[in-house]
Amino acid sequence: MPPLRRSGLPEPDAPAPVGAVLSPEAARRALRSRALALLSRRDRTRAELESRLAPLAQSPAVLAAVLDELTAQSLLSDARFVESRSHALARRYGSLRVRQSLMQSGADGALVEAALQELRPAELERARALLRQRFSTPATTPLERARRQRFLQARGFSFDIISRAVRQADGD
Repeated sequence: MPPLRRSGLPEPDAPAPVGAVLSPEAARRALRSRALALLSRRDRTRAELESRLAPLAQSPAVLAAVLDELTAQSLLSDARFVESRSHALARRYGSLRVRQSLMQSGADGALVEAALQELRPAELERARALLRQRFSTPATTPLERARRQRFLQARGFSFDIISRAVRQADGD
């Protein structure tokens, strides 16, 4: 039973009961409503949204039309997703891990590379900040140094950045 308003009438965008056959226009509206609900939580790539909505779509053509409409209205943007997600991930991870995460979400490779170019100049400083945050004292033994290197490696920093960050942290 669809949710009711105070007046006793069903909500206009209420989902249809399970097993109900929808008209093509109602199915398109329901698919668009579901897409907007997913986008209201966080930005997503077109590929990510397509994979989430594909089981609900009556046909791939209807799904493509809904996604094209959302893109035309700037509600769905891979560029915006890549920019916001790369900055959010860069707070805790290196460029290798950021690239992996963005590519897994279906982002375009050119957009990912452009975002990584913006992040690269500050990568050494981000690695040093993570080391300062995690380790309060400089490494005094080779074991402690290796532990710091593994810490940064697990967060997706390159070997060059790791060695420079650990060496500079020990010199502080």
